[in-house]
Order: sequence, then structure tokens, then C-alpha cells
Amino acid sequence: MVRGAVVIRTTKSGQERTVQLPTRVTSRFGAGPKWFPDNHSMLVEVGDADGPGFGLYRLSLDTANTELVARLPREISSYDVSPDGRSIFYAIPDNAYHRVIRLDLESRQETELRRVGQQPGDEVVALAVSPDGAELAMTLIGGAVEVLPVSGGQPHELFRPAEPEGDTGALRQGLTWSSDQRFVLFVRSDRALWKVPARGGSVDKVGISIGGIKSPAVSPDGKRLVFSAVAQSNPSRVWALDSLLPVQTAKK
Repeated sequence: MVRGAVVIRTTKSGQERTVQLPTRVTSRFGAGPKWFPDNHSMLVEVGDADGPGFGLYRLSLDTANTELVARLPREISSYDVSPDGRSIFYAIPDNAYHRVIRLDLESRQETELRRVGQQPGDEVVALAVSPDGAELAMTLIGGAVEVLPVSGGQPHELFRPAEPEGDTGALRQGLTWSSDQRFVLFVRSDRALWKVPARGGSVDKVGISIGGIKSPAVSPDGKRLVFSAVAQSNPSRVWALDSLLPVQTAKK
């Protein structure tokens, strides 16, 4: 996404096309946009032109028309779309808490899956739905990574650093799943990509050190990793790697 537009690049041909975004589109901490599974529309967050609120909209990439999906009282920190396109998930601040919500698009029913706020400053900084749509991974401020069932239930903690990681900006929107759902990939405050087994285990550093990794995504066949990267001396760029570099083992 560039200022005022989203650029769609065909990986095989390299061809690009630009779709204008609605006015007042927002991307807090680099959140979104997110693909719907039809590959013809995306979920974007837009500020309400009539007031202080916000909304999640479905943007048609063929017509640039928008459809309101959810009205929001305030800006959200992260969001994702289920693989079947029937639900969306988002993390939204609510007074002293951060609430993780599942919204059923057909019934418009909201379900609270997680409430974060046991410690001052607690916050959800990244969300990622599993490839089968059954689980939701999240990164909490400080660097802990959790997974919980989208049907409801208690979260399962996959990783917690020995000391809270202070570079919050590095953690935001740095979360995804491997295509086989065996691993959760996440960014730590060292700005490198790490992975942890989705059922728990030791963490490994993935041999990528480009700096400022955001919005990582693994292709369905597991052969390509796409992400954006921001370095202090360079503008944001989009990268595609056809294979991951050798893994370095690291202790929890």
C-alpha cells in the first residue's frame, strides 16, 4: 500500500495496477489491508468522514467501490480475514483493555475471544489467522506469542521472552503462519524473523536480517515468503524470497 492507493503486482509477469483507496483510509502501525479469498477485494480501515469513529470496509479491486463491514468506535491496532472470508478478527482498545473480536460477516454478530489488560500497557500488536481458520495467533506487547481457538477457549502461550522486549514498533504486524500450520512466524525486537512450533517448543531464528520486517505472508505451497521491510536509511520495500535461509537455533 502506498499513499492513497494500493498497488497489486502479479508475481509471474511483474505487471502492476493501482487501485485508489477511499479518502481517510488509515493503517495504524502498518495494519492492513488484508485480502479476501476471492482475490478481488480487500479489507481496509477508514476514518469516518462524519465524526471521530472508524470503519472496516470491503474494497472492490475491480470497481474501487467500498462496502461497510463494521463500524468501530476507535482505531484498531491489527486485523485479519478468515481463509473462507466469512469472519474478520480485530484487536481494539476499550478503556483499560484490549479486546480481540471475531465478527461473523453474515450475521454481523461479534464475539469477544480475548481480553488483554491484566498489566498496565497490555496490548495486542499483531494478529494472524491460521490457514485452516481454526486458530488465531497474536503477539502481545512485550513479545509474548499466543494461539487461541476461534471457536472460543483459553489461549495457549507459545513463547515469552525472558525479559519484556521494549522495541514495540518492531513487533507490530510481524506475525504469520507457515502454510502447513506447523509453525508460527513472528518478529522480535531484534527485527529478525523467528519461528516457534504451533503446538509449543523451542524457538528458532529464521536467517533473514533485512530490518523492520512487516506483514510477512507465506504462499499456500510454502515456497515463498513475502513481506515489507523498513530500514532507517531506506524507504519501505516489498520483498519476496523463494526459500528461507538456513535456520539458526536459539534458546528460549
